[in-house]
Amino acid sequence: MGYQNREVEVKLLVTNYSKMAAVDKRINEFLKEFYPNADYFKGKAGDMYWKAQNDVPGDFVRLRRKPGQKGGYMTIKCQDKEVVTDRIEIDVDIPDLTQAVRLFTAERGHCAGDVVKTYHVYVLEDEHTTISVYKIVNDPRVFLEVEAKTNKRVQEITKAILDQTDLEMQWVNNSVFDIFVAQMPINPRPISDFLEG
Repeated sequence: MGYQNREVEVKLLVTNYSKMAAVDKRINEFLKEFYPNADYFKGKAGDMYWKAQNDVPGDFVRLRRKPGQKGGYMTIKCQDKEVVTDRIEIDVDIPDLTQAVRLFTAERGHCAGDVVKTYHVYVLEDEHTTISVYKIVNDPRVFLEVEAKTNKRVQEITKAILDQTDLEMQWVNNSVFDIFVAQMPINPRPISDFLEG
């Protein structure tokens, strides 16, 4: 969830481990030393995506079911700064996701694509400061995201993870929608490009 309708985060592709458990182990060791009071939750989310209409600012609309519930979230994201590291994110609770899917399908046609994500989220200082480890079902890659209220804080946490763990990662300046629905090539970049930016 974005802070004040903005999402400030970095998406990283883990290059030296292909199992979530291996990445989680390293993040847990990092947290025990630097964030011993961090909270943790995990889940599996099914997301449905619609491309934003041409006359509406935004990149896509996502409907996500709350695990084990009837309701979910509707989210619109917009790369107003041309990067996914700092963009508009507006979230709305949806009490009946099935009805929301019917509405979107009637108004916009079938969804552009859907993605199922297995995720583990570590909450650091507050609900807006998180480390997420996730995989997309049927994809071999493990991704790690660091999210906070400011880009500076995201950079600080990311640098600490690099300095204190053996994780090797590359910066991916693409959204899940870009990679798994629009099928855009990801062209990973050195993480230093993000840390020095």
